[in-house]
Amino acid sequence: MSARRSIYALEPKSTLTDQQLRDVVTEAVKFTPTSFNMQQTRAVLVIGEAKNRVWDAVKEAKMRYESEDHAKATSEKIDCVFKSGYGTVLFFSDLSIVSNWSDQMPAYADAFKVFDAQASGMLHYNVWTALELEGHGANLQHFGEGSQGVQDGIRSALGLPDSWHNTALLNFGLPAGPPRDKEFSPTDERVKFFDA
Repeated sequence: MSARRSIYALEPKSTLTDQQLRDVVTEAVKFTPTSFNMQQTRAVLVIGEAKNRVWDAVKEAKMRYESEDHAKATSEKIDCVFKSGYGTVLFFSDLSIVSNWSDQMPAYADAFKVFDAQASGMLHYNVWTALELEGHGANLQHFGEGSQGVQDGIRSALGLPDSWHNTALLNFGLPAGPPRDKEFSPTDERVKFFDA
């Protein structure tokens, strides 16, 4: 766990074949738990031109909806950082499934949104950790949250259903440098133990 860190300097290389990468993502989706066994989590692995098409769609949406200065900075970061790796794993929740469960169990309607977020987070972590164990560096981005334009752009670029809501984009490749320094809060303030 301690080796899984955000790494932004990535080389467009992989330690695995494309089929092995696909297997890693598929295995994570299959075995990451979901509350009530909803199985609403989705993942899309993009490499090569497909990866560039996704990031161009994100960039185009950001350019339309952000101030000029902010959009320019975002555009440069996408071109120089997020497109520089080998591939991107896009994570989604199929909201039609979440909504269906909420309709079936109205007393838990709000809880299903929380359950969905928890399952999404576990899937992000599992794929990220699996890729790190194979020698990759990665960083997780959340451009879709709060931006309908980005959501629509990603779905359009990949031909995905409207019910698929993007929760994150995990960029990966071979690390071109170490992770940034990170400060940790004292763990005794964050972890408690009781034996009686």
